Amino acid sequence: MLFSDIEGSTALLNRLLDEQGEPDAARPLFECSLAIWRDLGDRDHEAGELNSLGITHHHLGHLDTARVLLEQSAAVAREVDNPSRVAAALTNLGAAVSRPGDRAPAGAGGPRRGLR
Repeated sequence: MLFSDIEGSTALLNRLLDEQGEPDAARPLFECSLAIWRDLGDRDHEAGELNSLGITHHHLGHLDTARVLLEQSAAVAREVDNPSRVAAALTNLGAAVSRPGDRAPAGAGGPRRGLR
């Protein structure tokens, strides 16, 4: 099996577990994947796993942990110059820290305010 096949299979399993409402089962798999990417020195995939782990913590209701992980994901993605990973991390960060009714009034700076 090719390394990319293993990577894709692991990512799919992690996401399926998380999306099927089993974030407790997905969390250790994301943590293991994160450790592997760090050991390999692959910062781009590290950013992706930090993002996935942040989403999982959000689903578990661990909002402070989710925020930290998603901020780390965005920072690493910036370091490796991957704008799509930066955007994904910031989008997920917004979802993790917002609460119902937390919308800025029209003209209050909108989404660009957070990107400065």
